[in-house]
Amino acid sequence: TQVTTSAIKMKLVLLMIFETTLVSSNSSPNSACLMKKELYHEETQTCFPPLEQGPCMAGEWLVLGSVSGSGVCRPQFVCTAPDRPVIDQASGAVCGCQDGKQKLGGSCETLYSQSVCEQGQVLLPDNLSI
Repeated sequence: TQVTTSAIKMKLVLLMIFETTLVSSNSSPNSACLMKKELYHEETQTCFPPLEQGPCMAGEWLVLGSVSGSGVCRPQFVCTAPDRPVIDQASGAVCGCQDGKQKLGGSCETLYSQSVCEQGQVLLPDNLSI
């Protein structure tokens, strides 16, 4: 049974490698960049992290473009605490709470925790449909 278990594990590993290779070879540059948590910059045909200067001029950074996974250069801005720059589908980037947090009473509170809630309750996102 040990040989059988090893053979099954090896087949699973090979299958995962094959699937990853297949997905990577058939995906668009935008998708490949998104899989690395980066945005695709069309002019340079390269992936860059969002909200960093990357290929942009001084005083600009790469934000989400109108095409899914694409990055465009826009002027940098400064947020006031507790907000920070975050990627936004409609605007490219805005001031807001980091992932996993939600603005409540002027501060960014951790979702799915007791946070400011009463004993036995947890803070859920505004857009959660139950």
